[in-house]
Amino acid sequence: MKTLISILLCSLLAACGFQSIKLVGYGKKLDVPVYEACFFDKFEEYRSLTSYLLSVEVEKAEGQITYYELTIDGTNTEDPSEVFTPKSFKESKEFMENIVNECSA
Repeated sequence: MKTLISILLCSLLAACGFQSIKLVGYGKKLDVPVYEACFFDKFEEYRSLTSYLLSVEVEKAEGQITYYELTIDGTNTEDPSEVFTPKSFKESKEFMENIVNECSA
């Protein structure tokens, strides 16, 4: 019965033009702080290579970044949710690896 209701609800949402939201946020407390200038250089590099809209918020201590929250917005892209979710996760992971490897204090 629950399965039938779920299927009917999904069908109804699709019929009404419902589109899934393609917006995710990834937060990371860094084990080793990173240099702010390098971090933002890598962020701008990432921004120039992706079709997604990016925003980032950071927490700093003593002029170095100790935490960041990256928001990836794929709303205005053609990627379906099945592509957006794993692709955005992969991109955010690569971004984190780049800043840790190249910007560590």
